[in-house]
Amino acid sequence: MAYNPTAVPFDLDAASDLTDLSIQEIWIKSPADLEEYHDQYYYVEPVPDYITKDSSLTSISTFSKIPENGNIPADSPYQGFEQVYTQSFFSGMLRITRPMWRYGIQARRLEAIVMELKNDAIRFRETVLADVLNNATSTSYTETAGKFAFPVTNTGGDGVAFESSAHTREDGGPNWSNVISDGTTSNMSFDYNGWKAALKTAQAILGGVGEILDIELDKIMVKKNSEAHFRAQEILHSVDRRENPLTANRLGSIDRSYSILANPYLTSATAWGAVDSSKISPKWGLQFKEGMPLTLDPQFIDYDNKEIKYSAGSDFAYGFNDVRNWCWSTGLNA
Repeated sequence: MAYNPTAVPFDLDAASDLTDLSIQEIWIKSPADLEEYHDQYYYVEPVPDYITKDSSLTSISTFSKIPENGNIPADSPYQGFEQVYTQSFFSGMLRITRPMWRYGIQARRLEAIVMELKNDAIRFRETVLADVLNNATSTSYTETAGKFAFPVTNTGGDGVAFESSAHTREDGGPNWSNVISDGTTSNMSFDYNGWKAALKTAQAILGGVGEILDIELDKIMVKKNSEAHFRAQEILHSVDRRENPLTANRLGSIDRSYSILANPYLTSATAWGAVDSSKISPKWGLQFKEGMPLTLDPQFIDYDNKEIKYSAGSDFAYGFNDVRNWCWSTGLNA
C-alpha cells in the first residue's frame, strides 16, 4: 500500500508496512555506494576562505630577429580575467518520530536509511556540477535540483558562456572558439569526423597573446548509455585497432585515441565534449572549491518531543574562468 512519501517528520502513518508483521522483507531501494564523477572533470580544491578569486597574467610576445644596430623590442604581459567563487551552504535533514525510529526503523534493522542523506547529497552535488555542461551554451540558468531553485551565472572570466565562438582574447586579438566545428558545420555530432573536428578545434585555440597552446584532447565526456556514448565506444574500438571506422577497406585511422567519461547526470543524448585532462588544474577548466567536505552530523534528539533528527551539509563553490582546455558540442550539427 502506498502512503504519502513527503510526510515530515517520518512517522508510523507514513509507512505502516514497517509495523505490519505479515510483511517479512522490507528493503531500502537505493544504491549502497554511489559513484562520484565530478573529480574526473573538475579541479577539486579545498579552500579555507569564504570568497576565492583568481586571475592571471598572459605570456609575452617579443622575441624577434634584430637588424644590425637595431633596438631590441620589449613587451609586457596582459592581465587576464578574474573569476570569483563564493561558498554556499548545501544541506538536508531527515526527521523521524520516536515511535517510527523505535518500532519501525530499529525493529526492521533499517538504520541504514540515515545514509540516504549522504546519497542524496552526492546526487545533488553531481547534478548541479553537471548542469554547468548541460547549460554550456547559456550564460545563466535556474538550478532546480533540490527543494529550492536558485539562479546560476554560467560565464567565465571573459563574460561568455562555457561553449562559445566569442571567447575574448586577453590582448584584444581575435576571439577564440571552443565550439566543435570542421569549419563548415558547428556543433558536430559525435562521430569519427566529429572527433577529428574536435582535435582541429582544440589546436586552433590560442593563448592570451596568440601563442600556440597545443591543446591535446584525450577524454570524451558523454551522457551514459546515450547514442553519443555508444558511438564513442564503437569508434574507440576501431581506432584502437588502427581501423578507419568510416570504411570497410584497409584504410588506417588517425593515431589519436581517447578515454570515455560516461556521466549519467548529463541530460542530452547528443551533446558531448572533449578535454585535455593534463590541463585540469587551477589555471584551466572547471573549478570545484570545497570549503567544507560533505559531513553527516551526529544524531540529534529533540527533548521536546523525542523526534530523531539527522542532517548533512557541505560548503562549496563551482564554475570556471578559462576553458581553453575544453571543446564542446550540442551534437545537433547546427
